[in-house]
Amino acid sequence: FSANYSEQQLRTMPLDALMIDDELNAFDRSVKSFGKFVGDTGTCVHSLTHPDVTQYKNWDVDQMCQWISLLHDGLFRPYLTVLRNGFESDCINGELLPLLTEVTLRNEPFKITNFGHRRMLLLAFQSLQQNINKPNAIETFNVKDDSLIEVEGVKTDGFYK
Repeated sequence: FSANYSEQQLRTMPLDALMIDDELNAFDRSVKSFGKFVGDTGTCVHSLTHPDVTQYKNWDVDQMCQWISLLHDGLFRPYLTVLRNGFESDCINGELLPLLTEVTLRNEPFKITNFGHRRMLLLAFQSLQQNINKPNAIETFNVKDDSLIEVEGVKTDGFYK
């Protein structure tokens, strides 16, 4: 605006030519409307990409895998194919997820050999039962970059060596 109009030019313009206030108000309404649209879009995308943990008992394999992919900033994404195949072959749905054991994840069809990752997955699965009334429970189980979590008295940075 200032590139096109100097203060002196504005002072010499007739008042009826200065509909700037109206234009700014209209622009402000457009910006607010666009902001609401962006916010609503974000809410919709979040609801599609973040399964409702209070409904975990009704989850299908896709929803379980989507939720797992979000845990620990994607730490378990390399396991998604084997988890999906195992869930499908053993007919595991969301209701059964908290009942899995370390032995289950260690053996066929999952064969997750990293003890720490198995343990962290199991804790996440078990947290579903405890967080049934907390729709944003994924945040309560996420490990942030430099934070520590405690797993049965052993502090870890989320990665077991």
